[in-house]
Amino acid sequence: KPTQITEEELKELNDLRTKKSEFSAYLADVNYRKLQIDDELEFVKFQFKQLQQVESELTSRLTEKYGDTQIDLKTGAIEPIKV
Repeated sequence: KPTQITEEELKELNDLRTKKSEFSAYLADVNYRKLQIDDELEFVKFQFKQLQQVESELTSRLTEKYGDTQIDLKTGAIEPIKV
């Protein structure tokens, strides 16, 4: 029986080990970036919810002051809602 693998087989094993190591590092990097994106997404969702709350409060305030009307966003003119 042989007591040693061939040079070609040894190179093949080492190449495979190197590639696996590179892909493990790449996978870790991708997972890290995903965590960063997940955090950023949560922050954006939170900010968006805050904007929706501000919009709701402003709409309520304007409706209380001017009634159910339509506001021209270019001029600020108040118009009755057209049915």
